Amino acid sequence: MIFKKKLLYSCAPVLLMILLLVSCVSQNVVDSSAETQNLASVRIGDVVVEVEMVENLEDQIRGLSGRESLGINNGMLFVYGDSAIRSFWMKDMKFAIDIIFIKDECHTNDANEDANYANMRICEYMVVDLVENLLPPELGKEPMSYTSKEATSYVLELNAGFIDRYGIKVGDRVLAIFRNRTITN
Repeated sequence: MIFKKKLLYSCAPVLLMILLLVSCVSQNVVDSSAETQNLASVRIGDVVVEVEMVENLEDQIRGLSGRESLGINNGMLFVYGDSAIRSFWMKDMKFAIDIIFIKDECHTNDANEDANYANMRICEYMVVDLVENLLPPELGKEPMSYTSKEATSYVLELNAGFIDRYGIKVGDRVLAIFRNRTITN
């Protein structure tokens, strides 16, 4: 009986930590799924990034503003219906980011015929411009804005240092896998 009590007391902190961890992980999954309805995988070079896609004007204006951080190898992909010069600003940003401007003038691989890729569309694009290590605005100062050098249809925001860490450069191919959707570009 004494042994069981000692075992229970010695395991209690571990069990409590496990319960707290499971609770936090479950909460994060619920929160992130609520925020990330439109998901895609984007491969640049040898790295795959899971992205939240934003397609409507309201979400594009908000972007990552007000968020505390992004997960490692996570990003936000801005999807536009046309190709144009794009401007981004750092309003209400709380962390530094890299921006990759992506041109959509590559070919599209329609993978819907393969059962392994049902309800997916695989598209290839090209990096046309990069902006690295954009810092959040200083308190009381106007946020900086950044404009692409070329017309783009997609813009990818990632954690600062991503471009340097993975050696991303203009001309790199970008492979995007859009789940449960049809891409018209």
